[in-house]
Amino acid sequence: MSVYPAKIAKKLSEKADAAASEGAVCGRAASFICGCFAEACISVDDDAQVIANIGFATNGCGFMAASCQVLEEKLTGRELAALKGLSDDRLVAELESDLGEFPEARKQCALVAIEALRAAFGRLRKARAAEFVGDSPLVCTCFGVSEDDLLSAIKTTQASQFRDLEAATRAGRGCGACRMLIEELIETAKIRD
Repeated sequence: MSVYPAKIAKKLSEKADAAASEGAVCGRAASFICGCFAEACISVDDDAQVIANIGFATNGCGFMAASCQVLEEKLTGRELAALKGLSDDRLVAELESDLGEFPEARKQCALVAIEALRAAFGRLRKARAAEFVGDSPLVCTCFGVSEDDLLSAIKTTQASQFRDLEAATRAGRGCGACRMLIEELIETAKIRD
């Protein structure tokens, strides 16, 4: 007899240990409530801009382990552009749709898994920015789009809105941190013309 709800117990029985693949970028998060941690390791296919693999490791309870497993299943193989910033509410809703509603005392278990995922994506962006070689500043670290790339796309596509440029370059489709700068570049180009 399991001490966990049926959906959580089922996920735990299916759990296969995930090893970090070579070249993976990892991020960690911990709970100050129970002292447990989760570590997410992400590998991205740079050509296709797709998450090739996500693996989690945790020393947490069944709720945390099941949350990690659901995130692995839901995000592996997805395009980076489709993630649209990964809001906590959306991810928690996806976890609870698969695992059932978490007891109030266990909601932090899901948030630790999400926080580890965010930390891994943050480290991935930093690694991409550090690898970037070029004379023009890197604007979108999620997709490696420089200021020169954006200005060129503005000229060739006559982009007048963020959506036009997003479709042409993919810039701004990941975490969204660069959107304001992209809109500023579009406005500056309008003034110059």
